[in-house]
Amino acid sequence: MGKLNVDVIIRGLEKFPQPDEPVFAEDIQILPGGAATNYSVAIAKFGHSVKLLSKVGSGHAVKGVMTSLAEQGVGLDYVQEDSAPQSPTLVFLRNDGSISIVRKKNSIPQCLERR
Repeated sequence: MGKLNVDVIIRGLEKFPQPDEPVFAEDIQILPGGAATNYSVAIAKFGHSVKLLSKVGSGHAVKGVMTSLAEQGVGLDYVQEDSAPQSPTLVFLRNDGSISIVRKKNSIPQCLERR
C-alpha cells in the first residue's frame, strides 16, 4: 500500500543547466516509482504473488507504467484511478552518485477512498 509514481529518471547529469544552457544526460526513462511500487516489483521478481494498493491520476504515462508493472507480475486490482492528471516525479541521478527529486506540490493523489 502506498504511492505509484510516474518517475522520469534522468541519469548521468553532470550539472543542472543555467538559463538558456543545454545540458545532456546519458539516459532519460519513464518508469514506475514510489517506495510501495518498487517493493512490489522486487517481491514479484522473487516469484511471489503481490498486489499494489494505490491511487493514481490519469494519462498516457500512467497507462504506460501500469502496463510495465503488470508485465513484471504486479497485480493492479487495487489501484484506483483518479480523474486528475498524474504529475510525474523527476529523479536526477548524477554521475557523482547524488540524487535530486522534484515533485509538483499537491500532485500525488490522496489515499484511497472508502467504498
